[in-house]
Amino acid sequence: GRWQLSVELCYEFIANMLHDAAGRDARKYFPFVFIGVTLIGLFKHGFKFFSLFLPHGTPWWLLWLIIPIEVISYLSRPISLSVRLFANMVAGHTMLKVFGGFVVALGIYGFAPFLFIVALTGLELLVACLQAYVFAILTCMYLNDALHLH
Repeated sequence: GRWQLSVELCYEFIANMLHDAAGRDARKYFPFVFIGVTLIGLFKHGFKFFSLFLPHGTPWWLLWLIIPIEVISYLSRPISLSVRLFANMVAGHTMLKVFGGFVVALGIYGFAPFLFIVALTGLELLVACLQAYVFAILTCMYLNDALHLH
């Protein structure tokens, strides 16, 4: 039916995005995210996985600076994704709350703000889809890093 078709289309879209971003080997890791990506990298490469924190060709005298920066960058990935998602959700909900107050305060004349709320709800859904896409593509890139290192 239509519901199954729409779910299959969503699944195929994300699976193809994973294949395009991280290659053929990534398909078997489709259900995993950040912790899974780290474990996959460790199991696949062993201690060589930690070379992800040391870009190839880095001069020896910069190791004390580059390694902590790369580790902090790696550990902040889920935090940055979460903060981005949280900020977008709060902004959208706050705007809906403000304009909802206008509708209530204006009573019968609140038709124009009500239409604006409907438009904002559509915009919020669009932003939610975009954020889900960004979250998914960045997770694919992180999986690509874990599978293929540098």
